Amino acid sequence: FFQAEDGIRDRDVTGVQTCALPIYFLEKPIALQKLLSTVKRGLRHQELKPAPVVSLAAAGRSSVLVDLRKRLVQLAGSATPVMLRGERGAMPELYARLLQQPNTPWTPAASLLADGNADALAQAAGGILFIEDLVALSRNQQRNLAFLAGRAERAKVRLVSFSTESPTRLMDQHGYEPALINLLSTATLALPPLRNCREDVPLLARQFLDNVARSYGRPVPELHDDAIAALKAYHWPGNIRELESTVSRAALSAPGRVIRASDIEFLHAAVQPSGQTGDRLPSLAETERRSEEHTSELQ
Repeated sequence: FFQAEDGIRDRDVTGVQTCALPIYFLEKPIALQKLLSTVKRGLRHQELKPAPVVSLAAAGRSSVLVDLRKRLVQLAGSATPVMLRGERGAMPELYARLLQQPNTPWTPAASLLADGNADALAQAAGGILFIEDLVALSRNQQRNLAFLAGRAERAKVRLVSFSTESPTRLMDQHGYEPALINLLSTATLALPPLRNCREDVPLLARQFLDNVARSYGRPVPELHDDAIAALKAYHWPGNIRELESTVSRAALSAPGRVIRASDIEFLHAAVQPSGQTGDRLPSLAETERRSEEHTSELQ
């Protein structure tokens, strides 16, 4: 939002109209009703933006990812509960989506686990109930999950979960009941760390760049060969989530339409031991917020 000072009119601020975000001009004094109306317009603009979509459907240049996709395809036709296991930042939903049948519901478990209402399973009937992080569930959420899991088969709901810990540690360290873990881990699949899928890094990076461009209404940046080489050479301790954060920052800060290696800022300069991912990585939303704050400071 821009608040026009005395004597300033639209012709004086045409330079900012190249910004991809919506710009609304308010002249002092600002009436409360007009301010609220303008805020609602801005919120509607955000709601109309299409949700970013990233898919592993076209990935598979790395042999480990080719093998994993074959296993996921084999399991996609059944209703067997599947536990995905991997490192932090693996973005397990990308893999779990390959288990989803066309035109079937995809239901994140978070809202259902709040109260454990079995009637809520109806919204997931015929589709997948996805539990994004078993380690993060409280004891009460675990009890609600056990309640829902016992009714999932009758409701024709498939359980797909993710954990950074083994089934044994989930029971010993996080208090899970053995019966629930045995059900959730009927089939288990290990998700490869991104450092083992370097050939697929450029494809994923381009999808993230496309998301940033669509979110901001900008042309999609191109990756220079030296940028691709840098991305493939990096060890990615934060896995796919770190790749998303890294290329999003580069897209928002690069001076031109082509991203060079010098435009890429990695979060970890040195290789860390396997399994250590350092501090929590900023999400795409956080990256966008920081960019907007920086833009406001410049204005």
